[in-house]
Amino acid sequence: MVRYLIDVNLPYCFSLWNNEKYIHQRNIDPKWKDIKIWDEVCKTSLNYKLVNIFIDRIEGIN
Repeated sequence: MVRYLIDVNLPYCFSLWNNEKYIHQRNIDPKWKDIKIWDEVCKTSLNYKLVNIFIDRIEGIN
């Protein structure tokens, strides 16, 4: 099950998120704007505890 969404601005090929727990935005649709991604994340977060990974921090999504 996918647990982490990796931002499109982060490297696609990176060993840390090269497994089934992570999905890179590029695998969904690299052209989606942030608002479209966040709409989908918020819908999903109703059922799952999600985190957002940035270059400089990790944030929980409630």
